[in-house]
Amino acid sequence: MKHYFVDTNVVIDMLADREGYADAACELFDAAGRGEVHLSICALSYSTIYYILRKYAGKENAISSLRDLTDYVSILPVDAEVIRKALYSEFSRL
Repeated sequence: MKHYFVDTNVVIDMLADREGYADAACELFDAAGRGEVHLSICALSYSTIYYILRKYAGKENAISSLRDLTDYVSILPVDAEVIRKALYSEFSRL
């Protein structure tokens, strides 16, 4: 099974049904729902998604969407140790 780290904007595209982007995002999450792929998202993304989505859909719908999202993704923690490891990692930087 393939594992994907999903960017915050991809989730917003899907949940806000952004024209030109939502279809591809929905396909990815549909594949996750069928168990074909495993999706992960950064814990910090939740606050950003909420902030933007509530403008599109309102507070209650934003919360409901974020609750539903947890059925499709693993939530990756971000703490001091994770940040230090990232800053000193050997990953190439753009």
